[in-house]
Amino acid sequence: GAIRAKGIGRDALIHAGSSDALRFGLTPVYFDMMRIGTMLFENPSPEHVNYHWTTHILQTKTLPAGWCVDYDCRVALPHATKVGLLGHMPKADVTYLIRGRKVGKLLDHEHVVTLDLSAFPDVKPGEEVTLVLPDEYSPLDTSSTVAPVTLREARAVGSEASSTSTKTRRPAF
Repeated sequence: GAIRAKGIGRDALIHAGSSDALRFGLTPVYFDMMRIGTMLFENPSPEHVNYHWTTHILQTKTLPAGWCVDYDCRVALPHATKVGLLGHMPKADVTYLIRGRKVGKLLDHEHVVTLDLSAFPDVKPGEEVTLVLPDEYSPLDTSSTVAPVTLREARAVGSEASSTSTKTRRPAF
């Protein structure tokens, strides 16, 4: 209407409306096109952003107690632990979910992430992992009692385990 009457956008597609304009029926901003990116993620509302990605477990192993997870042996496992590898996600505060339950992260290396799969003995390579970016309003279930392992906690466990072990172990991966 008024924009075209002023000669603006005569040979262009105008797209001023977003997902919210479409959701809430703000017809004055419809023009030629709409930007509906957040609706593609089934975003129920701006207060409930639920962006997430999925990836897959690349490899699984059960490592013995005392095994070093990292190259400097700062993180040694306190007990036999099933672990899984997946491609690195360059963000420290990602929540990892398998079958809707939170999974603890043992190591975030430059190329891979090592997850603690102790609570999932039947997980095999190829199993889907959901990566959720932090969001206080996220409707995704992150209510599991399995807490992510912080670097400080991992180092504390590693110090205890390495002080009781006299054997040097090579890195897991």
